[in-house]
Amino acid sequence: MKVQLIAMVAVAALVASVVLTGDAFAQKSQKNDLKTISDNYKKAVQKAQADFQAAVKKANADAKTAIGKGIPINEINENSKNAIQKARMDLKAAIAKAQEDAKASLMKVKAAIEARAK
Repeated sequence: MKVQLIAMVAVAALVASVVLTGDAFAQKSQKNDLKTISDNYKKAVQKAQADFQAAVKKANADAKTAIGKGIPINEINENSKNAIQKARMDLKAAIAKAQEDAKASLMKVKAAIEARAK
């Protein structure tokens, strides 16, 4: 959750900088672009979190199944730890990609605003 909060603050700061630097020149379409960028970012983060939660649930279900099969607890714990660690890494990577995509889109909007200002 801290990662999500930091990511949202970073995107908000970028949106604010774009809006503040070119608000006088922003048109309705550009404002819609900012909303679309924000919505896409939120959707990507929510999907990444849902994928993470699904992976954790699957790891727990696999552990319960393994217990029923009589597999040693040490092996079950190791497998669960590895699955959850991979899910965490995937979550961080997905959030980082969403941030990069949002930043790239914001920079395009900023460049368009600056081009109109000249």
